[in-house]
Amino acid sequence: MKKKIFIILSVVAGVIVLYFIVHTLSSQGKGGVTSSLFKKDSGCGLVVLSPKPNSIVSGEIDISAVVDNRKKDERGCSWGVFEAQAGTVIVRDMQDEVIVAGVLTTNSEWMTTDPVTYTSHLTIPSEIKGPVTLSFVEDNSADVPTPDSYSFKLTIK
Repeated sequence: MKKKIFIILSVVAGVIVLYFIVHTLSSQGKGGVTSSLFKKDSGCGLVVLSPKPNSIVSGEIDISAVVDNRKKDERGCSWGVFEAQAGTVIVRDMQDEVIVAGVLTTNSEWMTTDPVTYTSHLTIPSEIKGPVTLSFVEDNSADVPTPDSYSFKLTIK
């Protein structure tokens, strides 16, 4: 009998722990800077296709991201775009100094509710090696007090 109770309590405790892990991971990224080993999106409509978080890249970074605002009502936010630009891409060193920046742009029809792919190409100076932060900051044409942003770590080889 004691063994049955122990097994039942263990299963219940496991379910509770799993719930909190899933809830924590799914609630990250609702605006503000998100740095995560697990997520590849901002939580507000920007999904980074490449590079992947925590990857090792060369001094040439080809960035690809999709803006998909179809679930903006469900999320309570969306990723802002304006004039075929989905915001700025910034590479910062570990002292938070800007190394290089670029713009996410598209040649596709951007005034749509369908997902749109945006790209940027950044060249990192050859003397830069080691860990950096890649940040995405949404276009702020509407003068939102705090535009959405999303960040993750990369390593420059």
